[in-house]
Amino acid sequence: MNSGKFRVNANGKSVDVWLIYRCKKCKHSWNLTIYERTKPGRIPTGSFEAFLENDHDTAQGY
Repeated sequence: MNSGKFRVNANGKSVDVWLIYRCKKCKHSWNLTIYERTKPGRIPTGSFEAFLENDHDTAQGY
């Protein structure tokens, strides 16, 4: 199940963004890669802000 939450991790000059999924039954979680080792300037500003704010509509879009 889509948890509606993103994980954003910055490593030096690059950013990773994942959408977190969680099993309803066992609560195990895993990450769906949205961006991997991407320069922050290559992610649209509105999208980046939505990831940081865990925007529900954005999460459902992915």
